[in-house]
Amino acid sequence: MSCLVAGAWVRGMSVKIPMGLIDALSATETRDEILDVAVRWLPELVGAERGSITVLEDGELRICGFLGEPIFHSGMVFDPADSRVGQVFATRTPHLVKDQRLETTAAGRKLAEAGYRSSICVPLLSGDYCFGTLNLSHSELGYFGEYEMAALCAVGRLMASQIRIHEQMRQLNELAYTDPLTGAKNRRAFMNHATDLMRKFHTEGMSLAMILFDLDRFKSINDRFGHSGGDEVLRGVVDTFNANIREQDMLARLGGEEFAIVLNDTSIMQAEMMAERFRQLVENLQRHHDGFDIRCTTSVGVAAVRPNDLTAEQILKRADAALYFAKKNGRNRVELAA
Repeated sequence: MSCLVAGAWVRGMSVKIPMGLIDALSATETRDEILDVAVRWLPELVGAERGSITVLEDGELRICGFLGEPIFHSGMVFDPADSRVGQVFATRTPHLVKDQRLETTAAGRKLAEAGYRSSICVPLLSGDYCFGTLNLSHSELGYFGEYEMAALCAVGRLMASQIRIHEQMRQLNELAYTDPLTGAKNRRAFMNHATDLMRKFHTEGMSLAMILFDLDRFKSINDRFGHSGGDEVLRGVVDTFNANIREQDMLARLGGEEFAIVLNDTSIMQAEMMAERFRQLVENLQRHHDGFDIRCTTSVGVAAVRPNDLTAEQILKRADAALYFAKKNGRNRVELAA
């Protein structure tokens, strides 16, 4: 661990934070990495024997990381009404316990029964938003003081700032790779994923295929029911595909009324069977909008990787050519690439 430190003024006192900790937090790329860094550094920072990190997930405060031997199980939810951790999260105010035996909450009593006599709990704050709490304990009475609590508050803010940055980056990436109307992946995400699968094809020999869909006479739907009716159909198609697609495959809206699915480890015959199933699902789809039931059909083109293919674009181009023949040969049908 680095002996270089950075100074910070927290809760009316000057605290020292190891530069190694700051550097390690700055280098993280995910929330879990942030938690791992904290777990590695907290024993040196404040001398804690055990600890836990809680994070707000789906509206509940859950344990997501441990220091030392766990007392509470991973994923445990803390109730603000009956836990110090929950109270610290709810009030955004740190709490220092010098004699754990005096705690009255169920979680506090459990710590005391396990032999711990002092504890600190601080919120993970970034601005006014609280991501969770940092909770440490020690077997010695009065082991932690105001300095340790101030230092832990400083680390908590550093952690929360990094979590916030990663969350904002995740949201930006989601916007960059997601179709805002339907929630499906967009063309960029589709081609990136297909390119990754092409690498697996070249290195591992794993097959892949693409199914390309184009809704038939979609302009007439927009003309008759308005763009809001057309949008309802597009969302319905995506909902139907998502409910029936395999976990390893990716659906994307390429633009307008055109959709595509890239199929991992799939032969051309398997892809044809899946394409026909999806065609039937679209044919049977019915969306209710402004008192009208809207129905549509789709033409489908299917292509699979070939030994001499170098890029995913080559597969997509063949699927597009097959789609053209499906349209030319009467629509609402599946055609395989020549």
